[in-house]
Amino acid sequence: MRYLGEPIDIVTVLSIDALTTFIKGGTFFVPGSIGAQEAGTLMLLKAYGYSDVTGMTFALLRRMRELIWIGVGVLCLAFMLRTERFRERRNYS
Repeated sequence: MRYLGEPIDIVTVLSIDALTTFIKGGTFFVPGSIGAQEAGTLMLLKAYGYSDVTGMTFALLRRMRELIWIGVGVLCLAFMLRTERFRERRNYS
C-alpha cells in the first residue's frame, strides 16, 4: 500500500492480509478465483476507505505476485525434470 502512495498502519495491514486470505478461501469454487478474489479485495479496501483505483491496483498486484511464484515453481519443476532425465540417460549408458 505504501508503494501505491497510501498511508497504512500495521494493524490495518494484518487485518487486510487476513481478510484477503479468507476471501481467497471463500472463493474456492470459482476456477482460479479469477475475478472473485479481485472483487472481494476491492470491496474490502473500499470498506477501509481506500479508492477504487487503489483497491483494484492492490488486487492486481497480489494476483501478479501469485503468477510470478507459479512461474518460479514451473521453472524449478522443469529444471528438476531435466536433471532427472539427464541422470537416467547417464545410468543407462
